[in-house]
Amino acid sequence: MPAKGKKVAARQSQINKRKKRQPRKLAVGQTAVAEAPIATSEVAETTTPRASRAPRATGRIATSGPSAYNFMGSELRRIGLFSVPILIVLGVLAWYL
Repeated sequence: MPAKGKKVAARQSQINKRKKRQPRKLAVGQTAVAEAPIATSEVAETTTPRASRAPRATGRIATSGPSAYNFMGSELRRIGLFSVPILIVLGVLAWYL
């Protein structure tokens, strides 16, 4: 029976092989279309167009901003809903005491 470490290594190897087989997705802001060179009569005669590769994906999750700020609006709203009644109660107590 193989040791636990060998099982884990074999499983990781399988996962890495699957990842290599799948086509990579582009990250946000990257384009797969290569820019076409501007052709002039001299350049068109002397050079041939080259096939350029698409930029590599970084493996990051595409978000609209840093993940810390994704829930900022809802958190501020929740804090406001809890703090406003407490401040009102403190104000009323300060007025009468």
